[in-house]
Amino acid sequence: MMSNWHTLTPASALRRVVAQLDTTVCDIGIGVSMPLRQTSVGLHSSGEVLRGGDSDGRASLESLSNTPAAAVGFSNEALNIAHGRDVLEEMDYGRLRSLDLESRSVWGNESAADGVLAELARVQGFDRLPVLGGPADVDAVVAARGQELFRGVNNPRYAEEFKTGPYFAGQLETSSFGAGTYASTDREVALGYANDRPEGVIRMALRPGARVTDIDSLSTEMAEVDRELGSELRLLEGVERSPEQNLRRDEVNGQRDLILSDMGRYATARGYDAYHLGLDSGDPTWVLLNRSALTVER
Repeated sequence: MMSNWHTLTPASALRRVVAQLDTTVCDIGIGVSMPLRQTSVGLHSSGEVLRGGDSDGRASLESLSNTPAAAVGFSNEALNIAHGRDVLEEMDYGRLRSLDLESRSVWGNESAADGVLAELARVQGFDRLPVLGGPADVDAVVAARGQELFRGVNNPRYAEEFKTGPYFAGQLETSSFGAGTYASTDREVALGYANDRPEGVIRMALRPGARVTDIDSLSTEMAEVDRELGSELRLLEGVERSPEQNLRRDEVNGQRDLILSDMGRYATARGYDAYHLGLDSGDPTWVLLNRSALTVER
């Protein structure tokens, strides 16, 4: 019975999963049901599955999933979802500084992406391709309490690249809300960005269980981290410098200059899939970071 899953496309597998989704999720290994809790952005289980991935981008099955597809245990090859982690202390800040300088050297070029965000996305696996499907596939994700979203682009080629091409990290410093892929819950807003051309509108859904936050919470989190790093930097400045202390000082400065300077970069470094500008306030804007967490209409 399980072998049938191996013959399904990612989109059709996801539809089949959603059709079977209930209010509990079962641990395949031990047969224990675990309750799902509802939040404003989707369904989360108290376990986690699909973490990390190998060199060809396939996620590995470890325990329980907060992804509906994994709840019934089909092949881990059916979906290609990357689950983020905190990589703030793992990054090579010398390399990131070089990428930042390179991005700034071509600032204003429409095709020039934020090199720092692109590297963070690569490390997290957020540059993997989305699941592609038909309207019914996106409907199924939305029915499972995924977040329906629309993105408008002024060139249909950009829509195709978003679905099947290399990850585009967004342009450097083009928004005060951070680097990333901007989308809206309102199709009419997206249509305006597409110059009223329907072929320039991308319809998609962010998976249930995606790790998301809002801009106010993100700002508070960033301010606290910045205070902690500032305190550490003052301590480092007040002692005799060793090679190790000099290295740590460079890392702290890199984190403040290159990560905390931009919401999108910071959220990606901390493993968020997306953030929104305020659902309660009625702002329809979302900033997407993890392309693999999306089901996109062809």
